Amino acid sequence: MGSRYDAVLVDEFQDTDAEQYGIFRKAFIENARQSSFLCFVGDPKQSIYRFRHADVFVYAKAKNEIEPRNRWTISKNYRSTPELLNVVNHIFGLPNVFRTKNFTYENVESGGSKPGLMQEDKRVPAVTLYEAGEKKNSANFSKNYERNLARVVTKRIVEFLDSDNGYRLEDRPVRASDIAILVYTNNQIDLIRSELAENGIAANAKTQHSIFDTDEYAQIKMLLEGIIHCDNLKYVKGALTTDFFLASGAASPIQEQALDEVLTAFASYKDIWLKQGAGYLLEYLMREKHLRRYLFALPEGQRSVVNWEHLTEVLYELDENHGSPEALLSQLVALSQVKTRDAEADTAELLRMQQDDNVVTILTYHASKGLQFPIVFLPYFGDVFQKERKLQKAAIHSYYDQDGFKHYFPGFLRNDNSTGPSLEIAAESVRVTYVAMTRAISHLEVIDMQDQPEKSFGLALTISEKNVWDSLENKDALLINRVKIEDMFLKTSQPLKVTRDRLSAREGAKPIYPDWAETSYSALVRKTDASAEEAAEAVRRDDANLVDSDIRETNETLKELEELGLTRDDIVFFPRGASAGEALHAVLEKIDLTQPQSWEKVAQRALEVYYPKDSVQRFLPGVLSFLERLAQTPMVGKTTLQGVPFSETIREMPFYLRADQTGIGNRLSDAMRQTGKKGFDITPLAAGAQVAGYIKGFIDFIFRIEGRYYIIDWKSNFLNTARVYQTADDFFAEAYGRDSMAQAMEHHAYTLQYAIYTVALVRYLRARLGESFDYERHVGGIRYVFLRGVRSGLDGVGVWEDRLDENFVKQLDRLFGG
Repeated sequence: MGSRYDAVLVDEFQDTDAEQYGIFRKAFIENARQSSFLCFVGDPKQSIYRFRHADVFVYAKAKNEIEPRNRWTISKNYRSTPELLNVVNHIFGLPNVFRTKNFTYENVESGGSKPGLMQEDKRVPAVTLYEAGEKKNSANFSKNYERNLARVVTKRIVEFLDSDNGYRLEDRPVRASDIAILVYTNNQIDLIRSELAENGIAANAKTQHSIFDTDEYAQIKMLLEGIIHCDNLKYVKGALTTDFFLASGAASPIQEQALDEVLTAFASYKDIWLKQGAGYLLEYLMREKHLRRYLFALPEGQRSVVNWEHLTEVLYELDENHGSPEALLSQLVALSQVKTRDAEADTAELLRMQQDDNVVTILTYHASKGLQFPIVFLPYFGDVFQKERKLQKAAIHSYYDQDGFKHYFPGFLRNDNSTGPSLEIAAESVRVTYVAMTRAISHLEVIDMQDQPEKSFGLALTISEKNVWDSLENKDALLINRVKIEDMFLKTSQPLKVTRDRLSAREGAKPIYPDWAETSYSALVRKTDASAEEAAEAVRRDDANLVDSDIRETNETLKELEELGLTRDDIVFFPRGASAGEALHAVLEKIDLTQPQSWEKVAQRALEVYYPKDSVQRFLPGVLSFLERLAQTPMVGKTTLQGVPFSETIREMPFYLRADQTGIGNRLSDAMRQTGKKGFDITPLAAGAQVAGYIKGFIDFIFRIEGRYYIIDWKSNFLNTARVYQTADDFFAEAYGRDSMAQAMEHHAYTLQYAIYTVALVRYLRARLGESFDYERHVGGIRYVFLRGVRSGLDGVGVWEDRLDENFVKQLDRLFGG
């Protein structure tokens, strides 16, 4: 790697570990070119991912190995007010505050003039500190500790947002979107959001909860079961209890005379599912039942709408891979039952934040890293120092002492004193507090339970002074305002009065089309008039990568190929169906065909997502042999993909093309037919498609050779012929020869697909190359690679080539709003 790059920048370096640093060091220091440049960017004070193996001592080691003249420090802060910076400088400049020798804090100066928080014409101190006092027991505060703190925070936010109190930022009233609340656990997020909702304050909460943990998921499961079993009243009644039918008033007991009507409606929903997919069905029901209007009137309605829309996207994703409703529902349930969810790996499943410009934000400390807010609340701040100090059960544990030396000890030995592993945990806790406090731009609100030393930030942070807040108060009156928490807790407050502008609708100048939505190439093929069922079946078979001939004939052909000498691990014997196509696409998305030494590891990881490990071990030799053949197959003249650097490729490039509602299918058909090219008469597949919105798609693979860009689409179809062959090569030469591939291209309307892809590529290049873009010079054409047919020594077999006329591409570009 060191020889491939002139400059390397490693960001967030404080979160690296020893193994990663070893790789960086070997690749970019020991084996780098003489003129290469390596830059580490990081802040050890923000190393808070120890649970992900981030090692701040690796940062210290790297720093010591870099000459002082090559170290640079940012000494100015452009985020926060000077007063807040004084607070941070004072607290974290205390002796040994970071619990690590040779780990010093350097004061930062203000690089600008950020506005402070004002009340009327008075400057509010940078920090408001809430402390426990003598009245705590009489106020019954210790009971329901976390909920009571949530109530204190809520009352204070009501004060900020009530315009009668005169709180202002930059000469305007404080808005909900100015406020963030940082907490330690997801349970605390739920408590605070609940209290805010009861007081009329909307909140956005980023949690690690999964979409599958929601009530909406439970409802969608009942809904889909009712539609699948539309002739079974038991399941239909369950579906009628969901939000969709509550919204339309259809959830009341079914009258005898209405029974046929209800069952007929559910049968029609199943028909829509079969023709258009589950994602489309859910969108249809949301519109038909006016679900959004119903939910927005409820206290947590916006959250529900976000969850329904999220689940709609999940269904669209599953639609791509599962032909039958039963298979889709099974996969949905399987997804919900995954017990171990990695917060990074499964972000698609995490609850999404509501898209609203004026809501309070609630985050965990770790999720807040890198963000900033004018006003930040830290209600459970002392909890940072209550991390679980008992070591997890393991054979061997390790920790660093204050001098940076790593120690190992058996798991059965507990070492919870201040010189052992707990010291390292405490040191990270200090860094977490630093990250949390530096999220604020103008003002901090901190709750510090000093009567409970184990929960006190002020007492835990420093040993040399009794309380860090005392010294801060003596320093400057504009730095801190101290309030007894009981006084705030006992203060009576009313839910926030929301004043709304009187709104009126303007007359619409243009028609609004309710069916405006995203669609795809597959949807264009499905949405036909005269032959809808036939087209839907054709695409469903192709989307799932099913066999392209009768299964019995295919099995007979495979048996003959085995008799002709092909071994069972050849790619032609690779399983067929939805998972096969997805698995091979996953391999080809990640693989670097110029680096054979990495193929086995990459392919194994990709395949294990779709198949059990024992099956993967059986498939792997054939996949590796196939990758070797693919890498050596000429794609442009004699140039092979093995000669194309990874940096000259784009994998799974997404695109959107605008489509109107005036019969895009008919217009596409006409344009395609007028070319006179074989396989471009797509009337049976797309003529009747009516689309309003955008066509969305992904191009499998784009590569560049000598300045020209080529599209590749991977196809795992099994192509067959009826003849008997003397050799296996004879079979591949005919089954995957030009004529046979031409039939497949025409049958599945791949010609339409690559016409759309070419328009997408042209727009991509036009956006990046500007006026220098030239179709003849930059667009090389397309390659459809039928993966099972790629063979060594059989040039052209398994690879379909074409290049579209520039005028035709311009015509399509205009058709898609270009």
